[in-house]
Amino acid sequence: MAGEAKSTDIIKMYLNPESFDGSQKEIILRHLQDILPVESSDFKKQGTRIREATTNKARSLGLCYGVLTRSWLDVERTDKEDIILMVESPLPSRHSSLSFSAFAAIKIIEEPTGTYLYLDGLCSNKGKAGLVMDYMLKTIGNPLLDLGFIQGFKLSGLGYVVGYYYKKYGYKFYDTVGDQLVENRDLNKKLKEFTNYVFSPSVEDDMPEDFIDTEEMSNWFDAMSTILSEDEYKAVITRGELKKLNILSRDLEKLTKNEDRRATLPHRIEIVRQIQTIVKKAQGNIEEAEESNITPIMRFFLEARKYTANPDVRIMSRGRTSEEMADQAVRQNLTSDGFYMYYIPERRDDSSAASKEDSPLKLIKPSDDAFTPKPKPPRSRRRTRRRGGGRKKKKRTRRKFRTKSLFKKKRTKKRRKLRKKRTKRRRRKR
Repeated sequence: MAGEAKSTDIIKMYLNPESFDGSQKEIILRHLQDILPVESSDFKKQGTRIREATTNKARSLGLCYGVLTRSWLDVERTDKEDIILMVESPLPSRHSSLSFSAFAAIKIIEEPTGTYLYLDGLCSNKGKAGLVMDYMLKTIGNPLLDLGFIQGFKLSGLGYVVGYYYKKYGYKFYDTVGDQLVENRDLNKKLKEFTNYVFSPSVEDDMPEDFIDTEEMSNWFDAMSTILSEDEYKAVITRGELKKLNILSRDLEKLTKNEDRRATLPHRIEIVRQIQTIVKKAQGNIEEAEESNITPIMRFFLEARKYTANPDVRIMSRGRTSEEMADQAVRQNLTSDGFYMYYIPERRDDSSAASKEDSPLKLIKPSDDAFTPKPKPPRSRRRTRRRGGGRKKKKRTRRKFRTKSLFKKKRTKKRRKLRKKRTKRRRRKR
């Protein structure tokens, strides 16, 4: 049995028989058997096909060669997966023949914060990765979320696709605090800026000193040609700037081939002006990266280093420059196993079988009390304005019990002395 994604592609789901161990996994897998088409056998055979896809170059078997490392999926690891999804697509030459085009390896993991579908591996060489993701999130995930069997999704995204998972599906960085998940809002803001860079895995570890040569950018044309021809600059310049620069260069090339150069002159001048503006901004980013010897994408990887899935990474930050930390990150393969991210969808139906109170997942959010207006202390009555401007002066009332001034005290002492002298004189006269 197979689940059809489109009229052409076929998705087959295989369940690991060893996962039926009487735990929460078995409850989830048996429920999937009841609601979705599941292949009855050949689970280990699919693991072999996945391993071959990461080691061979030939034909469809090499769909992940050079993307996933050979040690990423070994026999022991594939045999411990709980769910395997396989996508088969028709060959262009033979409409009846199907070819292996994508796979996904999924685990059911239990953490202190809840139960999650963990995407352990995903790869495609024919643009079918989105098809597999939608099947996992919607076809498999939504029924389990509604019943409260799982609380969300987790994956370890490779460095060059972290931004894609955030932008397309909403995966974010979370911290585990006790039995609660707390969103790292500061890092997720930087992740949003990180999505402006689109690059290949071959350039994510490159240091600016290895590819930046400012002598090649003596004028705007040489700078534009260098930026567009070398992939390394994708780690320094944003996708939007590269796209716009590419369009303008093609338009300029078309206009220069026009025989009527006088008619195209105003248009060419305007295009050159726009190119110079973009190149000037790009050169500023290039000089900044050259000075610090670290690319913007590596700077983000260092910010997200505590979420790495590589257990051997130990990057020391105390007393070290960003360049030294970046060099250590490259040596320790910071991005080789990806970064842990979560996708926690909101409940679609509050009247589902499992209530929110039964769920072990607790996302820290502002309480309702935080939004209720607190009673404000009464303000002092403001003085009325006068016609001439300014505020009306308040009348000063004399206080009933005033403290005696120092001058008064001195005066009373003198009076006492005078009285004593007078009394002495009177007594003498008598």
